[in-house]
Amino acid sequence: MHKYKTEKDLAAAFIKWLEAQGYEIFNEVSCDTGRADIVAKDSDGKIHILETKLTFNLSLIEQMVLHSYDPEVTGTDLRHPFSAQMRPCCANYVWAVTSLTYIRGWKYNKKREIAVYLCSRLKVGLIIATTLDHFKIALQPVLREPVDLLEVYHGHKLMGEPGSNQGEYWTEFKQLNLELLQFVQEHPGCTLKEAAPVYLKFRPNTRQPARCINGGIAHGYMKGMKLEKEKNKLRIYLTDDGLHYIKMYGKI
Repeated sequence: MHKYKTEKDLAAAFIKWLEAQGYEIFNEVSCDTGRADIVAKDSDGKIHILETKLTFNLSLIEQMVLHSYDPEVTGTDLRHPFSAQMRPCCANYVWAVTSLTYIRGWKYNKKREIAVYLCSRLKVGLIIATTLDHFKIALQPVLREPVDLLEVYHGHKLMGEPGSNQGEYWTEFKQLNLELLQFVQEHPGCTLKEAAPVYLKFRPNTRQPARCINGGIAHGYMKGMKLEKEKNKLRIYLTDDGLHYIKMYGKI
């Protein structure tokens, strides 16, 4: 019988299954409730968080608890075991995706029943890989309407590999860097103050955004830009690396 050897293989096969149904896929998306293996957007614009694991284990349960916390849906009787990490759910649907290709017979039924029961308690969905490249929805999730819906970007499509802890992945800071680059491309020679609203979009509580941009460029945290002093004012210009970054990660 065919089996998935790694979580990476399971995630890759599952992504193909999702894409065949018209979902838009985003990889390794960081959010307040933890980094999600896969985020999918359906044709109605609803956001789905999907966590893949080879086995239905405590690690997957923990991820479901963290991603699904919503007193409006789960109720207040459900005691949250990770209170220090508790953050409101930021997606419309949350799914657990696991493989049961490694077990057969009554053990399969028992494992499936336990998985369905635990997911039903958390009001999350369950998708099971029954055979290689074949997935079955065992339980539908409950629709959530979060106040702050998860933001996904074009960079999430280009960076990150679900099921793997290695390599880079797209972050909010990378998106901030990209949008600053795009602003400077449209307004070459802009001042730090003029670029500040872009920074505040991602860091609204920052008191001195111009100073943060200055420090980020000067210390190399923000890539692809350089500062030049003109008439006692610091102005921002793109470097060749900045143009390359926009070309690679900017949405076409």
